[in-house]
Amino acid sequence: MMSKQGLDGGMRRGAVNAMETKKKELYVRWTPDDYARLKSRMSQAGVKSINAFIRKMALDGYIVKLDMEEIRELIALLRSVANGLKQFEKRADAEGNVHAEEIKKMQQKMDEIWKTAREILAKLSVIR
Repeated sequence: MMSKQGLDGGMRRGAVNAMETKKKELYVRWTPDDYARLKSRMSQAGVKSINAFIRKMALDGYIVKLDMEEIRELIALLRSVANGLKQFEKRADAEGNVHAEEIKKMQQKMDEIWKTAREILAKLSVIR
C-alpha cells in the first residue's frame, strides 16, 4: 500500500488512492452563525471532519447517529440473564431443582429485555 505525507507531517497509509479520485474542489462561504450551526451538527453526529460531514450530507441528505446507551442497557440485561441461567444450571445439577422465586426473577429480567428491545426497534423503525 502506498503512503503519502499528511498535513501534520506524518505518513498516512492509503491516502494516495483517495486523493487521486477526488479531483474537484468546492469552496463554500459561511456566516459565523451558519458555521457555528455546522460545527454543532457535526458534533451531534459525532463527525470530526468537515469534508466528510458536508460530503455525506450533500450526497445522502442525512447522517444517522444511534444512541448506544439503550443497546448497552440491553446487553447488560442479557448478561444478567445469562449469568442467572448459569446459576440455575449449577443449582439444578447440584440439587436437582430450581426455586419458583428465582424463575420469576428471571422472567422479570426477560420482560425488561423485551421492553428495551421493542423501544430500540421502535426508534430504529422511523429511520428511513
